[in-house]
Amino acid sequence: MTPKQAQTLDAVRAHRDRTGIAPTRLELGKALGRSESAVHDSLIALKRQGVLAWDPGRPRTLVVIADAISPSTIRALTDDALALAAAEIASEQARRAP
Repeated sequence: MTPKQAQTLDAVRAHRDRTGIAPTRLELGKALGRSESAVHDSLIALKRQGVLAWDPGRPRTLVVIADAISPSTIRALTDDALALAAAEIASEQARRAP
């Protein structure tokens, strides 16, 4: 994981902890002082590493997989299953949001 990817991951967690919902790329870009495109590149790299997942068809479904699912389970899931799991986890987090 590169330093910028680690910063992106920390920003995702911080936003979720502060607001109870996943951040948008725009929000991450503002928080990190980077363009949405640069943030997107970091998110894609983190997704390929199995650290993050999201449902591309729904907003605010970005989930830090390591915080929600065990590594052995992550390795067993397909991309579609990870996206579904991300959507379910994000929905649950949104229900718990203050």
